[in-house]
Amino acid sequence: MAEDWGKWQKEWAKFEPKAKKLSLAAGEKLLAAVNARDKLLETHEKAFEDAVVKAWEKGTKGKGLDEFLKDKGVSDAKKLLDTDRRLLVNELYEVKVYSDECDALAKPIDKLTDAMGKAIKSTKEKSPERDKAKKLFEEIQAKLKDIHEASHLHYKLDKFLLAFNQQYDKWLAHQVADALKRTKEKDDDDLPAPLEEKKLKVSVAEAGQLRAAMDKAMKAAREDAAGDGKKAAGLAKVAQKALEELKKLAMRMKGLREKYKKEIAGAKDDKIGDALEDVAELFATAEKDYKAFMVELAKALKGK
Repeated sequence: MAEDWGKWQKEWAKFEPKAKKLSLAAGEKLLAAVNARDKLLETHEKAFEDAVVKAWEKGTKGKGLDEFLKDKGVSDAKKLLDTDRRLLVNELYEVKVYSDECDALAKPIDKLTDAMGKAIKSTKEKSPERDKAKKLFEEIQAKLKDIHEASHLHYKLDKFLLAFNQQYDKWLAHQVADALKRTKEKDDDDLPAPLEEKKLKVSVAEAGQLRAAMDKAMKAAREDAAGDGKKAAGLAKVAQKALEELKKLAMRMKGLREKYKKEIAGAKDDKIGDALEDVAELFATAEKDYKAFMVELAKALKGK
């Protein structure tokens, strides 16, 4: 044991200086910076969409980012997102590098503690060297646990953030499209006006698609409830989002019914009224089904 004790001391002396510099607490600070960036990104995302809507209200027309970047408000809002993108890349990199550094150090320490543990266990005779070796073993084990946990921090990084840099241009285009959807609620010409049959058909089709998306998510959630509760809960949120979009559409159609009451009453046929009713009925049944689904899912997850 005396010979082993000297060898273990030398071995640990090689790793200890670096091990002191690495910790779960230090790694969590890097992860916290990423999470803070994520929240700031959400704030700047909303500001960007608001800027696009304001630019549209001031007369900027178009469907893509290039047209709206001519507006100073949109351009300034995008600069904030560009900064978020650049800093996020660095912050994600720091977490990954730190985790890798911890993982690289943990491997040889693992071998050291494995050898120490076996030797201490096999040596029954009490001696000063065995006592010192056991104390050192416990100290190294505690530090190793901390380093191991730090080496897994990169698994906590959000997949959306990891893909953000590569998907940035597509994401911006999507934000512009989302902002322009909001303008439709402010522009009667863009609404599915009751006298325009084609637009009503598009709205009814959209309502059907949202209902189908909700049903698909609920079905998948039911299938995953028994095995993967976290995934099932995520799918429930997807269903909820589809229902929320369907509700928005139903409210818009309800507004049209109230606004164009005379025109609907004076129409030659019932196509307009039927289309508005179809959307309202789709939402009503979808809302009822979603509530029942959530009760069912809660019971399934509770019973796990």
